[in-house]
Amino acid sequence: MTAVGPAGFVRDVGLVARYELAEAARSKLLIVIALLFVAAGGLAAWSFTEVVSTVEENAARLTGAPAARRPGATMRRLRDSGSYQELLRRVMRNQQKADYFAAIPPIVTFFSWFAFNITPFLVLLGSAETIATEVGSRAIR
Repeated sequence: MTAVGPAGFVRDVGLVARYELAEAARSKLLIVIALLFVAAGGLAAWSFTEVVSTVEENAARLTGAPAARRPGATMRRLRDSGSYQELLRRVMRNQQKADYFAAIPPIVTFFSWFAFNITPFLVLLGSAETIATEVGSRAIR
């Protein structure tokens, strides 16, 4: 029997989460999902770096400027300039948000966006077996 109210709901969610986490750890599903997240994050970060490097090389070739030795060097100079902050302010339409995002490296923003978008798919992957079992046993309808 479950308790009524917010405290009972939180307790029930905690019990289910603890059970599912223990089951995922036992079946090695948790390890697989964590490895998928790390691998996908590494691939996304590498892709971001490659894109930035290509854009910087092409920009240097078009402008006749010397190419940067390390990917992101030009982006760092751009980030320190006022034009980048102005661009962020126009896109976000909020000076405080623009100042916040101008202070952090773009790869952090990219990875946050990437993690936010990939997490639902990892949850779906991890919960599909549990939901199928519950539907098969008619414990959930």
